[in-house]
Amino acid sequence: MTYNKNFIIHNNSDETVLVDLKGEFHGIVRLNQVGAEMVELLSDGKTSEDIVDIMLSRYDVDRTVLEGDLNRLVSELLRVGALYE
Repeated sequence: MTYNKNFIIHNNSDETVLVDLKGEFHGIVRLNQVGAEMVELLSDGKTSEDIVDIMLSRYDVDRTVLEGDLNRLVSELLRVGALYE
């Protein structure tokens, strides 16, 4: 999967959002802290397996829960065009 560089990651004190600069997706994607970290790793070219391993080293969470969360995020990012295959 490749991160679509037309989507910028905007962080402020309260939240992280993805904004499509080309305007093909009419909306924003709001992310919590964990989602924002996952998107940063995706945008750096990390694989899903890499991301799970990195996040497991940062958080005390079950692998299957983390994999499910990442899969849901990836599905949403594919749907809005922030990721493509």
